[in-house]
Amino acid sequence: YGGTGLGLIICARLTEIMGGTIWVESQGYGAGNPPEDWVVTEPTPPGSSFYFTVLLKESITPLPMTPDLPSLFFQGRSVLVVDDNQTTCYYLQTLLSSWGLQTETTIFPREALAWLQGGKQYDAVILDFRMPDMDGITLAESIQALPHRRSLPLIMLTGVYLSPSERYGQTSVNFAAWLHTPINTTQLQTTLLQVFDKTRAKVTIPPSSELQFEQTIPSVSGLRILLAEDNRINQQVAGLLLKKLGYRADVVSNGEEVLDALAQRDYDVILMDVEMPEMDGLTATQRIRQEQNTLHQPWIIAVTAYSMRGDRERCLESGMSAYISKPIRLEELQEALQQAAISLEQSSQELPDNPVSQNAAPPTVEVKAPVDLTVIDRQILESLKSLGGDQAKQLMTDLVQAYGQTVPPLLAQLATAIAAQDWSGIQMAAHSLGSSSANLGALTFAKQAKTVENLARHQDPQAFDLDYYQQLAQAYADVQQALEAIAADL
Repeated sequence: YGGTGLGLIICARLTEIMGGTIWVESQGYGAGNPPEDWVVTEPTPPGSSFYFTVLLKESITPLPMTPDLPSLFFQGRSVLVVDDNQTTCYYLQTLLSSWGLQTETTIFPREALAWLQGGKQYDAVILDFRMPDMDGITLAESIQALPHRRSLPLIMLTGVYLSPSERYGQTSVNFAAWLHTPINTTQLQTTLLQVFDKTRAKVTIPPSSELQFEQTIPSVSGLRILLAEDNRINQQVAGLLLKKLGYRADVVSNGEEVLDALAQRDYDVILMDVEMPEMDGLTATQRIRQEQNTLHQPWIIAVTAYSMRGDRERCLESGMSAYISKPIRLEELQEALQQAAISLEQSSQELPDNPVSQNAAPPTVEVKAPVDLTVIDRQILESLKSLGGDQAKQLMTDLVQAYGQTVPPLLAQLATAIAAQDWSGIQMAAHSLGSSSANLGALTFAKQAKTVENLARHQDPQAFDLDYYQQLAQAYADVQQALEAIAADL
């Protein structure tokens, strides 16, 4: 919990109580209590692997065979999950999606109610009993009070045992089922089968015995996308990733320009950087949700390098629809856009028809020799090169040159902000440094910049330490030289 190690302590105690042990391996090293015959493997890529043993009795009851029936009953069905626990939402979305159900989740009960009020259609709703903003009973009553929602099946999850009289004494809502947590997957599947069996007329069973199902994703090449990003390197990288996926995007540099663009035309999706000058992404999102015509509300995807606990929730609370992190990964971006396309198509079916001033000269840093190529993750550069196709060589040259023109002014801004003890200025410059560098594979340099950014965010006086600036300036010289050398060989 919060990085204190409590979870690991609990796991260690549980394994001990159950007659076992727990241990960990990381990059060729081991710790904990492995068996005597355990051999640590060779160094592996960054990350850790945890192992444990426990003593259990062998089951004498055979596991039931999973029938093919669920795939028929679940085909074309959609479920809304409402639970303030993000982990539970993720687990249920993964589980239900694996059964072929279209699943949408939210940790905000009022958001779920707004979706239903706005016309979104679901075949069932799974909701949690205890939620801080609006409890499950209140949400269920509000849902059934909506026009044409009285027959919508509602499934309540509760970690507290309630007798039938206790359940019925709290509300007049006729729940399809009450299920206990931790969730029993067999029980949940059986419950959904029973719920959907009552409306099975919607299910079309193919006459052939060879059933083939394809995951249908709406055609997304026609999405109108607006990219809001103030960093030129990030603009180019994001543009390449979008082009690889078959999209194009209009580009703006801050929240004010986002609002101006929306005044000119409607966009389906906005890739919204959180940290931007003049107006940040959170403020722009709040303005859009308050001022934009509700019939043309865009799907807003937060794009951020934040690593602090609670930042994801902060983005969603501002009105953003989804969240991806920097450096942007192709698979993550594709998944986010597919989610946007699905949600937008559902909605369409349900509704009627000024750069930061630079007050200091760029720093001059003596470049070391020989070139240290290890400061760059070559795999990231290779993946960028693959996006360029026939123009890959020119693409890499342009990116490296643009990076060389972008970073020195940012370092100058950082030096000025440190001298002025300007928290916001330090944070903004360090953030831009980190995100640009990570996108080009300079991960160590990006982490150094992130350290300075986090210090400024917490208003830690260490942010004014000139040693941090000197380390960044020297690290940049190494990175730029390595980039030029590696790009020439790619």
